[in-house]
Amino acid sequence: MLGTLTPKPRCKPNRVQILLSGLFLMAVIETSPAAPSISATNAYCFFTNVASQLLLSQLNVNMTQIEVYPACQYTPAVHRLLQLTANVYDAMTNNTAVMGNNFPSVFRPTFLVMGASGSTTVYINGFQQVVSVNGTGDPQLSQPVDASTLPPGIYTNINVYGVPWIIGAKKGFPNFNEFSMETLVGVTRRLEITRQSPSSPPYQTNQMYIMSISNSLGVECWNSYATNYVPYSGSLTTVAQDNISMWLTNEEPNGATINPLSFYPDPFPLANTVSLTEWPAEAFDLPLMTNIMLLTNCIYVYQTHSFLPVNVNNVTNYLDAGTPPMPQFGLLITNRVQVFMLDGGNVIDYVQFAGPECSTNLNTVIADNPYTGGNPNAGLWNTNSFGEQPNGTPYGVINQIYYSMDPSHNADLLAPNDNGVWNGVQGGVTVGQQVAFFDAFFSPNNVASYMDPFTGIRYTSTNTYLSVQVPFTPSSTIYGWTSWQANDPLVHYLASDLIFNGTERSGLRTGWNQWSSAENLPTNNLGRVNDRYLPWGVIGQTYPFVDTNSNNMAYKDPLVRSSDYWDFPSGQPLSPDWLGQVHRGTPWQTIYLKATNILDLVPVVLPSSPDGLITWLYWTGDYDTNDAIAMAPVQDWHIASFLSALLNSGPPASLLSVNNPNTNAWMVLFDGMNVLTNDATLIQLYEREPQFTMLVVSSNSPQAAILAGAIQAAQLGQSGSFTNVGDIMAIPQLSQQSPYLNWNSTLQQESGISDEAYEEIPAQLLPLLRVDSVGSATAANGQAAIQFTGSDGHAYAIQVSPDLVNWTSISTNSPIGGVINFTPPPPTPGAQFYRSVMVF
Repeated sequence: MLGTLTPKPRCKPNRVQILLSGLFLMAVIETSPAAPSISATNAYCFFTNVASQLLLSQLNVNMTQIEVYPACQYTPAVHRLLQLTANVYDAMTNNTAVMGNNFPSVFRPTFLVMGASGSTTVYINGFQQVVSVNGTGDPQLSQPVDASTLPPGIYTNINVYGVPWIIGAKKGFPNFNEFSMETLVGVTRRLEITRQSPSSPPYQTNQMYIMSISNSLGVECWNSYATNYVPYSGSLTTVAQDNISMWLTNEEPNGATINPLSFYPDPFPLANTVSLTEWPAEAFDLPLMTNIMLLTNCIYVYQTHSFLPVNVNNVTNYLDAGTPPMPQFGLLITNRVQVFMLDGGNVIDYVQFAGPECSTNLNTVIADNPYTGGNPNAGLWNTNSFGEQPNGTPYGVINQIYYSMDPSHNADLLAPNDNGVWNGVQGGVTVGQQVAFFDAFFSPNNVASYMDPFTGIRYTSTNTYLSVQVPFTPSSTIYGWTSWQANDPLVHYLASDLIFNGTERSGLRTGWNQWSSAENLPTNNLGRVNDRYLPWGVIGQTYPFVDTNSNNMAYKDPLVRSSDYWDFPSGQPLSPDWLGQVHRGTPWQTIYLKATNILDLVPVVLPSSPDGLITWLYWTGDYDTNDAIAMAPVQDWHIASFLSALLNSGPPASLLSVNNPNTNAWMVLFDGMNVLTNDATLIQLYEREPQFTMLVVSSNSPQAAILAGAIQAAQLGQSGSFTNVGDIMAIPQLSQQSPYLNWNSTLQQESGISDEAYEEIPAQLLPLLRVDSVGSATAANGQAAIQFTGSDGHAYAIQVSPDLVNWTSISTNSPIGGVINFTPPPPTPGAQFYRSVMVF
């Protein structure tokens, strides 16, 4: 049973007149006309002005001082607001000045490094617009560096791994889509047993560990649209680069000595450039695909702590006496990735990642113990020591010997993941021949017989050799799978946008895993749709407590079934009424103007019920709870209100107060609005063909009365008033339960109602509303502190009066985060009244 979603209106108590030691606060009376404070004539100015105000008001982050090293203040929530700003700007322009094509706006960060070498702090101190580039060698496209390597100074023309560029979300362009890396490790253990003469034990067991390590990686880009991409310049260039480093280390069993075995300790550069004159629809391109061998059939030598290539068929080439435990091998792989696409001099995509990185203790993955079967010491790779001696012979070695002596009766010595081969070198080629020959080695008269369980033939053998190879050789294949892949092709700039935690459809599992055979490993998903690709209607989230409803409008836009379904505004006039169609920077979602809050989804029946917060964490890949909440869809209520105030060209005094108590005033406000009603037939819905009819709202209609009544009920139910225009979005009758929509049907919800239809009324309400200013006062140690609310992006005059008739302006303030804090001057005899008045 799914949990229920209950919207929580963001309301505060009604405005009050506050008396504090003769000090009075007045509700604001907005008397001065206000002009729009933001212009779309300059991309750089729009981006820096709007983004800085958004960051400050929503996250209290200073755009000119965002720390990226050693701490990282550049979180997914910060990036989303920057991305959202670029998306809003691109909705107002076709970029016709740039070669006549609709290219995205591009902004790159600049950096300030403070401190002394060795203990520096790196900040983003601003952004520059990338108007054009001069080919792949343009300095703006220079290979990134790690932030930790930057000496003190100001940097305006470098790139830093992990700090993305901001590229407006435009429909129709190919995108970076995936980076995958598969590390394959093969380990084989051969054993040799020697004796001084055919009739004189004791026996000496020698061992040989043979290892192979390979690393394959690939970069994938995708044209996710149903139309070919034809470069405006005649050629599309994709550059993919990776600097990969790999280390293999080992630790002695007693933990006393660590000996590095380094391979490619310095970054090993991989790069490729691909040029296309046309990119086919829904086609993938792999600009970088390669394989690097770290080890190839190399024997580990205990005495020198090194690897040597060897002819593994030479059974006399055992360089180590005894059976010491396998060293603790540690493997670390790091990547530094840069991928960009150019259409002539225009950047259409750019990513740079400080990763992925992966590391593991190979022994931990290979080891059979703890084994959950009946025998805790079973397994050919069991590291428990025989006789419980710290450095005694591992049970895995003993099991290998016993299994080779009688595989039919000693099958219980194997663990489920054990694999290996019969050597077929000494004593014959069949299993029975090899076992008989091996058993004869230990027989007092050097003769033994064995019935082959596979053929039913009994073999008798004589063995007078002084050394023999244990006929069954176990091998272990493990793989490390790292996949960074986009859910929404337009959201792929941070590692958190891409990290995939799960099992591929082919069977590959994220992390380090054992596999039965290297030859039968499942293939990766390069060249096909990502397993994490989850638009409307596609099921994919299978983690515990995660909502598996693929049609949940709380975190993805209804009916947006692929990239082609986007309906982004383009070339729109300066107005907030199209904000709901702008991509918000999280997967498959535009600016959210609906009532349901995904964070309100709470488990009803454990352990199967979904949790809204957990769903949102996995959906975004942002596992910092506070940061994920800061970019939850419900935050768009206030962001839309903020942007509406910036973009609105009407004087605030002409707008309706969001707290207007007059029902008729609301009904009149709705009069003349255009709304969509869904009226597709059942057959159309089954064919996924929604149909809408445009209606015009009449102020005296029952539907207008429902809308106005819902607003009044929300105010009365909270015993207060809205403090933000966006708070009105919590009323479901304005969106999901609109009286103009046929919403009470599962089939309609899945296939009949678009996001635009749901948000038609809120989108038109935004530019018609204003919020009242609310005043409050507190006292501490005899000193008064006054606070007024207001709309960010506007200025308010703080005025004082002794008689409510004569007012004097004493300061002009702009709200930060919707709040103006003001300390009044020392009181004069008699009452003092304060008010805030919007001046522009």
